[in-house]
Amino acid sequence: MDEQKLEKTEDLLAALKDPKIEIWAAAAQALENIKTSANIETLLTLITHQNANVRLGAGQALSLIGEPAVAPLINLLAGSTEQYLLLIEILAGIGEPAVAPLVKALDGHNRWLAARAIETLIRLGKPATLPLIDALRDSNSEVRTLAARGLAEIQDSRALDQLILALHDEFAEVRFYAANGLGLLGDPTAIDPLILALRDSDSGVRKQAIRGLGWLKDSRTLEPLAACLQDEDSGVRESAVEALGQMGEAALTPLLEALKHPDASLRFDVANRLGSMGNAGALAALELVVKEDKGETRKGAKVAFAAQRAINTIKTRQNNQ
Repeated sequence: MDEQKLEKTEDLLAALKDPKIEIWAAAAQALENIKTSANIETLLTLITHQNANVRLGAGQALSLIGEPAVAPLINLLAGSTEQYLLLIEILAGIGEPAVAPLVKALDGHNRWLAARAIETLIRLGKPATLPLIDALRDSNSEVRTLAARGLAEIQDSRALDQLILALHDEFAEVRFYAANGLGLLGDPTAIDPLILALRDSDSGVRKQAIRGLGWLKDSRTLEPLAACLQDEDSGVRESAVEALGQMGEAALTPLLEALKHPDASLRFDVANRLGSMGNAGALAALELVVKEDKGETRKGAKVAFAAQRAINTIKTRQNNQ
């Protein structure tokens, strides 16, 4: 860098410390045009500066510099830095040029970096979809897990088919995020694959499939969800109660039947859900629970108390109509 340009750079870097936003922002804008490795390294050192204006100004300049700053930013992100949130914002601001290097960082060699990389890709949104779809086919299960998580949160319909395929992944965490993503997409094409996922060997996957079907609110899911009330896992049963409650009056019959389940915690959850649904058709069954059920949840809450509270809620709602 020649002497004149060096002097200009130093002046601009000094201007980043100015308390007036218009001055440090203008300096950051001007620093965009000095895309030397030395300038980028100097700006990176300012990411941890005690002055917030300096940090923000350096971040803005790096975002404007764009692609040449991506690799150094990812290298810095690989370290345990307290400014990682700012680094994520900078990389997200750079946009599409940052996508491929960030996807490459999912390889699992540095788990801290991989976790931060997927956060950044989620912030980038739909430009990251196709590379993450490719990553969902990776031989590394950790890469596939992060890719599935990213696609679930980005919620781009282009990922639908690959997420359906991922429900058959050998790694349970990949299947978990795939089920989550399919539920969030809300596409009825996912109903049958999610119903099949209710038979998954992993209870976490079954729970997520139940949640996804609950969000879809399709009448075809009623019977499979009702069957999940008999699942061997208590968490799966509780998820089924929640999903059925989201379906409203159509789910009243299986929920009333679940008031007879031997698990007191499940009966407690059902009573609470019936109260929130507010359907008067549940009153007779709830009154019987108040009269006859002496059970307690694992945390000591009484089923009869929950049933009485549900009755009160339903009657209050009726009186207010």
